[in-house]
Amino acid sequence: MKNIDDDFVIDTYKKILLNPEKAESIIDLIKGKKQVDDKMPISIELHLTNRCNLNCEWCVDKKMRSNKDLITWEALKTLIADIAWKGIGITVEGGGEPTLYEWFDEFIMECRRNGIRLGLITNGVKELPVEILRCFDWIRVSLDATNEEEYRIEKGVNQFDQVVRNIKRIARKAPDVVLSIGYVITNRNVSQITNLFELFKDVKIQHFRIRTVEECPELMLEPKEVTKLNKRLKAEQKERKINVVLSLAEDSCEANNDLPCIAHSLRAIIHADGNVVLCEKRRHDMITLGNINQDKFSDIWRSDEHIDASQKLLDSENQRGCAVCRVTKFNEIFMELCEVETPHFI
Repeated sequence: MKNIDDDFVIDTYKKILLNPEKAESIIDLIKGKKQVDDKMPISIELHLTNRCNLNCEWCVDKKMRSNKDLITWEALKTLIADIAWKGIGITVEGGGEPTLYEWFDEFIMECRRNGIRLGLITNGVKELPVEILRCFDWIRVSLDATNEEEYRIEKGVNQFDQVVRNIKRIARKAPDVVLSIGYVITNRNVSQITNLFELFKDVKIQHFRIRTVEECPELMLEPKEVTKLNKRLKAEQKERKINVVLSLAEDSCEANNDLPCIAHSLRAIIHADGNVVLCEKRRHDMITLGNINQDKFSDIWRSDEHIDASQKLLDSENQRGCAVCRVTKFNEIFMELCEVETPHFI
């Protein structure tokens, strides 16, 4: 099983409670009352471009980055108009590095003008204008190193000092933004991991999101090392009174815990080529619903292709080859909710 931090589980329950109509629609799908959860997703993960200014050896999107796709500004304007004021959040991410997108600032400002809440996952190399930083609800900077040498080895270049300066600048210039640091653990950058907390001890970091490297066996930690690391980080969290969100693989649990993927509709992913897909982890069997260069997102979401995909994912056998991911916990919770025998009594 994956070792998922208790705070993550609690946060998962909270998000379900805060989206009751979406939750009800998914439960109706599980119970066979409908063929597809046609309610719009809670959030969209948007790849603006496949270009990147780093060269991480373990990047799971290297193949995707080779085509240098970038989403058209016209398609983005149509997407914004389609989902404006509907309570859908957009996580701006990659693919590549989203801040390299030519119309990045214009896109962010247009989203805010249309009531779209925004999150950003970035490598933090580019310094963004303060007015753009303040448009985001949250920003996560992928650091993955505690010093210049580690950064150069993990990222292929040395931008460590620049990224650290930018993280501290975000905290200072956009104090209302939820700021977090992402850290991918490899067998090369694990030894000094606790220096990360010391580096930002005087900075308001809401949480450190730490996970083990994926799809790169030669850089993975041995299971016993992961167990030791988990204990070590738990101790640091308690001593320093910081929020550390852990997703550390202690073994290779597969097939989404033998559950159907009934929570896939909580979010959608839009690639830089315009394709709307249901999952980033499903590399062995990518499910594409349509393309926003040809059709509106809302039409794609309510299409026959989505119905077919939904019915396929309701068969747990179709999750063979899927590793456990963050949707797994949502799947587990929704299945548990459906098993409650007296839901109308406290």
